[in-house]
Amino acid sequence: MYASGGGYSRKEDSYNYGAAVLKIIMSFEVVLCHYWLFENISDIPVYLRIFDRLRLLAVPTFMIMSFYFITDSALTKDIGVYNARIGRLLSPYIGWAVIYYLGYLMLELIFDIELVGGIRDLICQLLFGNSIHLIPPLWFQADLILLTGIVFIIFYFIPTNKAFNVLAAIAFLSLWMQYSGINYSLFGEWAYEVRYTYGRVAEMMPYACVGMAFSYNKIEQKISISRFGTIACACMLIFLFRFPVFYMPELNFGYGGLYFICIASVLVLFFMVIPLNTLPIKVLGMIKWFARYTPGIFYIHYGIGNLFRRRGQTGDFIQCVIIWIISFVIAFLISKIPLKICKGLVK
Repeated sequence: MYASGGGYSRKEDSYNYGAAVLKIIMSFEVVLCHYWLFENISDIPVYLRIFDRLRLLAVPTFMIMSFYFITDSALTKDIGVYNARIGRLLSPYIGWAVIYYLGYLMLELIFDIELVGGIRDLICQLLFGNSIHLIPPLWFQADLILLTGIVFIIFYFIPTNKAFNVLAAIAFLSLWMQYSGINYSLFGEWAYEVRYTYGRVAEMMPYACVGMAFSYNKIEQKISISRFGTIACACMLIFLFRFPVFYMPELNFGYGGLYFICIASVLVLFFMVIPLNTLPIKVLGMIKWFARYTPGIFYIHYGIGNLFRRRGQTGDFIQCVIIWIISFVIAFLISKIPLKICKGLVK
């Protein structure tokens, strides 16, 4: 996902370690989104409240970074590059839907329990990226595939400078649909499997546009060379955490509105401009190594969390840490299977 220069040479290595650290942090926040439960914010210790503030930013930051790092692919206007990218997204999308379905069927036979409702669950998972009985978080992958296809079509048929104007227009249209209520009225009454995947397309589009705009205009590089760039990002981030300056659309699917766009964008830029390349080589190697498995953590955590939930063991912060660690270990082990398809499932 990230470009890298030659090995771990400090001069040649162009890998963005700040983005990698953010991926690692947000992979844990995704687990918290699904399995950290509490009645009131006052119920959790003060030192853990930052995790609660960050978890709703996991999806926006991942979407921004995903499109930041595919911008060069889009600019190639090469059908082969486009097909390869879509193929890398489809492989885990289809693979994990089938794995979850077959895995739950096996558990049903072994323990005489009911986990899935039949082949309909697999069909919904494959068509919409969302089945309540399988792996609902794959709606993100479904939207990522859909938006990637839209972006590639735009850049293939439209000159680059005009293509970015089209993306800007689509982003504004998406925001208008959110704040006018049109987006929710279009999808809010649909079945669970459909409404969140397609209802969130308009919410995800602005994040995709922001990521590509950052990459094309090299915003993080311009901030990095500024004497006070990193400090300015930090101050903006603190301000936005303290003051929600934009109101949310009254009806939305969880990630709509300008506030999330602003704070997630600044958060991504802040991590990308942190000068982590000065850390010891071994530390940088560990960051890079761990970040490879964050997609695997995303795909695997839901199944592990459901096993905990069936035993009545989810809801606690420490249990979420355990789910995250187990998911990482499984992702690492799968990557060691000497089959290309296995590596594509977790990296």
